[in-house]
Amino acid sequence: MRGTVEILNKNLAENSLSYKIQQTLNFFLLQGRLNVRAGPILTLTWEDFQWIEDNDAPLQTDKHKTGSHYTVHIQIEKDQRQFLKLQKEAFVREVGEQPKFIFASHKNKEERSICRYLREVIF
Repeated sequence: MRGTVEILNKNLAENSLSYKIQQTLNFFLLQGRLNVRAGPILTLTWEDFQWIEDNDAPLQTDKHKTGSHYTVHIQIEKDQRQFLKLQKEAFVREVGEQPKFIFASHKNKEERSICRYLREVIF
């Protein structure tokens, strides 16, 4: 996980990573820190991000497969927020529009290929 942070920190200065690579590394880092299923993370919107940043508190959400039974609390650590903002810039640069989801697909919908991206980028 430390190597992921190092790569993303280096990218802050270079801004050379593609959206796909940034998306994958940020997802890996966020999921590793939260230890929750992928669903709640993949449905995070930029409005959710703004709420977390404004309140500096975890977001309670039931927008996931088992949400009728329990909520999850999602916190985006301060060091990762800058990585996600740069990822958003890469999305706008590559796709030409503002993303709805933090981990949006290139069609600006909920990403469904993150597992394949993890295999391609990390493994």
